[in-house]
Amino acid sequence: MNHFAHPELLYSLPAVLLLLAVLYLRSRKLADQKLKQLITQKLAHDLIPSFSRNRQIFKFCLFFLGIAFILLAWAGPQWGTTQRTITPKGIDLLIAVDLSKSMLARDVRPNRLERVKLTLSNLLPSVRGDRLGLIAFSGSSFLQCPLTLDHQAFAKSLEDLNVGLIPRMGTNLALPIQEASRSFSKDDNDKFLV
Repeated sequence: MNHFAHPELLYSLPAVLLLLAVLYLRSRKLADQKLKQLITQKLAHDLIPSFSRNRQIFKFCLFFLGIAFILLAWAGPQWGTTQRTITPKGIDLLIAVDLSKSMLARDVRPNRLERVKLTLSNLLPSVRGDRLGLIAFSGSSFLQCPLTLDHQAFAKSLEDLNVGLIPRMGTNLALPIQEASRSFSKDDNDKFLV
């Protein structure tokens, strides 16, 4: 959408241009009268052979256009994209990943932890517009990736998960729930912990 930052200046454009035209015509008329008082038309042409009325008019037209464009620029034409702050309409999804040694079991290929990473990576394209976060836990828990719309940052945090990340071993399921309750904001988005 094209518009101007100061459209009120556009209203002055015709008045300024009309004033310039009147001033130019008046100055030309006065200059012609003074020249006629001093010398004849033929003598003026002989004394100033390079003088051209058409060239004078052309110069004025260029000056006139220059002033018009300066006034247009001063009005601040604006077009292109606009930036808006949008509130996400998706869901808030915190994913808790167990990093205990049991995640190295090979009952699924290649192991449980790698299967979780692969499954979550495959899920990313289908959750556009949703905020994702990651909680790592075993005997303790921490927020590996806060809720974000930046799914690349989430994928990087997911990639960094490994069993040795949390030194305290065990599996305490209450800890990721407590971490999630601290991490969820008070907005209207639907909130899920998986």
